[in-house]
Amino acid sequence: TLAAGVDRNGDKKSVLPESVSFFESAESFWTAGDAEIIYIATPTSTHVEVAAEFAKRGRFIAIEKPIAPSRDELNQLKSLIGDQYYTAFHAS
Repeated sequence: TLAAGVDRNGDKKSVLPESVSFFESAESFWTAGDAEIIYIATPTSTHVEVAAEFAKRGRFIAIEKPIAPSRDELNQLKSLIGDQYYTAFHAS
């Protein structure tokens, strides 16, 4: 069940059901949200930064591909997540 949505511009709020909480920044969601699983569909250049913040808070993370803009940033994220990193699926 979708519990919350985040959109910096507020454009997506109108398409979400009223039962879904809406936040205009990831920061406001980090402090208020209690979701267990986070799906990250932000611009690729922000994936690692956003994922790192949720990983620090012990959330499970699903990231749209590409996961990171570079191998170095992917390795940085894998290092932060540790043994909990795995690829659940990958479309070729």
